[in-house]
Parts: sequence; structure tokens; C-alpha cells
Amino acid sequence: MNTLKRWLPFIILIVAVLISGTYFFLRTGDSDYTPQTDDVRMIYREACAQCHAIDGSGSGLLYPAFNSHNLSIDQIKQAIQQGDFMMPAYRKIKGDTLQELARHVLFLSKRLKSKSEE
Repeated sequence: MNTLKRWLPFIILIVAVLISGTYFFLRTGDSDYTPQTDDVRMIYREACAQCHAIDGSGSGLLYPAFNSHNLSIDQIKQAIQQGDFMMPAYRKIKGDTLQELARHVLFLSKRLKSKSEE
């Protein structure tokens, strides 16, 4: 019993760190990014390329290549607006800009697929 009393604060601390670490790791939240242009290639460079690479090839398991999923324009728009797993939600990208950004992502995806088939 004395051993448990001695270790209890340490166990509680470890559990608290694991729970909070998991929460912050999995919770991505909203991005505060606000596009300053209508040029979707510039928006992609500023908001997306850091994780997904300039050509959409991704950077590992957490940031997949665009050709690893067969997403529709609507699914891409939803991922941009709502976020997904490690990706934050970009709620300030809206309207025609959102539509054109989703088309750009789809273009990158198709280009990667054609390169991988060569």
C-alpha cells in the first residue's frame, strides 16, 4: 500500500501527459490563414505545400501524396474547409477561391498519377 501511495502522483502525472499529448496531437483545429490573393497556386504554396509538397507528393504517412486517394472536388473542398486528421481547417478559403484551389489539388493528383504510371 505504501508503494502505491508513493507512485500514485507519478502515475497520475504520466496519465495526464499521455491524455493531453494525444489530444493536442490529434486535434488540429482551425488555421488562421487568410488568403491575400485569388491566385490559387500562391495560396497552395502558402497553405498546403509545407506539408503536401509543392507538387502534391506529400511528405510521409502524416502528410500523404494527393495521388494516394481518389477524391472528388467536393471531398477536397470538404477537407480544406473542415480539416482532416493532422490537417487544420482552412475556413477562410471560400467561394470561387475554394473551388479553384480544389481543382488545383485535383490537377496535382492527376499529374502525380500519370507520372507514377510511366
